[in-house]
Amino acid sequence: MSGIIGKGSTVSGTLGYTGMGVVQIVSKRSTTQYTTTGGWNDTSITMEITPKLARSHIHLTGILQVAMTNNSLAGGCSFKWKRSQSGQTDVYPDNLIPWDGSGAETYLDHWNQASWTAAEFNWKQPISGLDTTVHSAGSEVTYTLYSITYSLDGFVIGNAYESDSFFQATEIAI
Repeated sequence: MSGIIGKGSTVSGTLGYTGMGVVQIVSKRSTTQYTTTGGWNDTSITMEITPKLARSHIHLTGILQVAMTNNSLAGGCSFKWKRSQSGQTDVYPDNLIPWDGSGAETYLDHWNQASWTAAEFNWKQPISGLDTTVHSAGSEVTYTLYSITYSLDGFVIGNAYESDSFFQATEIAI
């Protein structure tokens, strides 16, 4: 098969992949808002995709709305994705976790050094990573965003200041 499959088109039969290529793209607008600070916490922000092939990778991308307030101390936050699929053990894929180079998870995704005046930061954070974990075709994979904060006075992610977050999962044949 060659050519372009138009929007709304369906394909029946078997598609043969002879190398890498995009199998499907799923996108989502998230209106979930999360505000808890502290250790690693489930934000209830998710991205779902049902792989069509067992031998594929999932590339996650997105724009996460973030707001944090720091009134006096150095503080920061970080994010990681938990991957779940029925019949498989939940994992935190290495390529979807920020690392500091020493093998330890880090707060250094976003860091505000101590200042003597209050500081509030609001931004859209790009998120990207490639999940190479083995999965089953035809069974939904759910990615759940976890966050951690350190010494912050306020923290809001997902839907803040009238702005939503957007995510995309792309299945890539290998």
